Amino acid sequence: MRTEKVLTRNATYQKFEVLKTNRNKRYKYQEFLVEGVRNINEAIKNGWKISSFLYTNKKNLSDWAKGIISNTPTELNYELDEDLMKELSGKEDTSEIMAIIRMRDDDLNALTFSKNPIIALFDRASNKGNLGTIIRSCDALGVECLIITGHAVDLYDPDVVVSSMGSFFNMQVVRVPENGKILDFIADMKKRYPTFQTIGTTAHKEHPIFNLDLFHYQSYS
Repeated sequence: MRTEKVLTRNATYQKFEVLKTNRNKRYKYQEFLVEGVRNINEAIKNGWKISSFLYTNKKNLSDWAKGIISNTPTELNYELDEDLMKELSGKEDTSEIMAIIRMRDDDLNALTFSKNPIIALFDRASNKGNLGTIIRSCDALGVECLIITGHAVDLYDPDVVVSSMGSFFNMQVVRVPENGKILDFIADMKKRYPTFQTIGTTAHKEHPIFNLDLFHYQSYS
């Protein structure tokens, strides 16, 4: 695999910075920056496309990091100056490696489900940490897909990925800004799954959710 050294704040390093901080640039490149052992492990385990790894002197890396770099196919890896790596890392203790990962398409038709799927819908998520927590909760509760609707925080923001604690890479998560596509999707699911129904939550309580038979309801919003 090819390795390129980055010793100054050149154009390559500036790309790393915008992948971390700039939503529009992330979507231009269709890539996002990830750090953390659990996140990187889960991304690889679940088949996400790794474009590059970033690290400092390879000789000083742990056996885990060396193994990840050696065993994971990438297009190009980057060896950064130690100070640049420290600036780029969002952690108090600088991550020894970071990964640049390709985004996945938001394709409702590509979703896969079990015979009795549970789907969650989150409308206009406005808090990064909250979205990451929702992803983590969905993963823990066996939800098979999370659909994000409306104008929301960026799914690929580093704060969302970090707060999901690895669940980001386990879950099927798609963004669907148009309500019409959601309605068509629900109609199609009802045809495919005869017992498929939807439950909408509201601050104006009418029926406590713990009184419902959730085994006969498969979509939550």
